[in-house]
Amino acid sequence: MAAAMLKRSSMMKSVVIGGLRMAAASRAYASVAVGSDIISAAPNVSLQKARTWDEGLSSKFSSTPLTDIFKAKKVVIFGLPGAFTGVCSSQHVPSYKNNIDKFKARGIDLVICVSVNDPYVMNGWAEKLLAKDAIEFYGDFDGSFHKSLDLTTNLSSALLGTRSHRWSAYVEDGKIKILNVEKVPSEFKAHLISIGGAKSFLGRKKRLINGLTDKQKELQRKFFEAIEKQELVECGTLGLKSNQCSAIAISIAIS
Repeated sequence: MAAAMLKRSSMMKSVVIGGLRMAAASRAYASVAVGSDIISAAPNVSLQKARTWDEGLSSKFSSTPLTDIFKAKKVVIFGLPGAFTGVCSSQHVPSYKNNIDKFKARGIDLVICVSVNDPYVMNGWAEKLLAKDAIEFYGDFDGSFHKSLDLTTNLSSALLGTRSHRWSAYVEDGKIKILNVEKVPSEFKAHLISIGGAKSFLGRKKRLINGLTDKQKELQRKFFEAIEKQELVECGTLGLKSNQCSAIAISIAIS
């Protein structure tokens, strides 16, 4: 069990997906790690697909077993603190919605958003964001999924109670290939960025470097070198601010 626990510091790993080498960030605060089976980690746990109350009633309030979601599929899943909350609505979900075609082009079967909310709230939120056709939204109404993965956090200070960390994973046939977990739920830094989005960012290079410390300049230099070499980089470790990261981010980049 101890071997499966993430260490308290960030770890960078190299992962090959579809013949392409990726940098994968694994962070603390989870009882699962790269290589874990997400189905086995949360046994007897189900999620509730986003729906209206009437749809829930007609389905007899059924849930979806994790096996049905992950088995024999390539899945990008991301969790967030709550529906209708700030960063989740303005940055996190749009970063997936706006890049759904790129995920599909790389053979991803499903892109899933999950939160400790009931499925009816998730449905209303998905409709408000106009994201329901691109992303599958699931509720974890009692938090059992996130508790099993040790991905909960206490957000009582924001009147939210026990919620999900901000996290994301790339899962193949139930096996976690890439895992990112934010240290602070209000941040949006830990996620991988794609070359496609990053290239459009090159024009801002000189403006970004102005006003940075020497250490930050060095991190920025490495960032742009990685882009020019067609590499994927993890923006949190390169000193990018949250708004800079989100401007070019696909939270999990399969490209």
